[in-house]
Amino acid sequence: MALSEWFVDPGFSPIADTARLREDMRLALSGSLNLAARLARREEGYSETSRQLALEPRVEVVPDASDLATLLEVRTYDRSGALYRLATAIAECGFDVMSARADTLGSNVVDVFYVRNGAGLPLNADEVTDAVKRLLAVASV
Repeated sequence: MALSEWFVDPGFSPIADTARLREDMRLALSGSLNLAARLARREEGYSETSRQLALEPRVEVVPDASDLATLLEVRTYDRSGALYRLATAIAECGFDVMSARADTLGSNVVDVFYVRNGAGLPLNADEVTDAVKRLLAVASV
């Protein structure tokens, strides 16, 4: 389970229809909205421009950033659903995201996750290796 608070700056685009967003959120929470399929359809319409301008994807562990969690920083190109895919990879490892910060810098994203294992502890060396491997696989697609 996650709780997200979003601040949206529409920039040069109009603000999305809040009624549609509310309905999509309801469907997603009920499990009747296939998020992966929706993102795949949306991504079909995007050009490869952001990927061509992006830096090489990387995942870094920031040692000693927290006594309560392991800090993982992921840099990849900005694409539709990047944060969803990264958070899903962490969940598939069986880890919990205690806190996250997602930023877009041009055609790149820098997402930082404070992660704990199922016992509520920072990740051990094997768990870090697993998380880094999975996140890098998602970031490189």
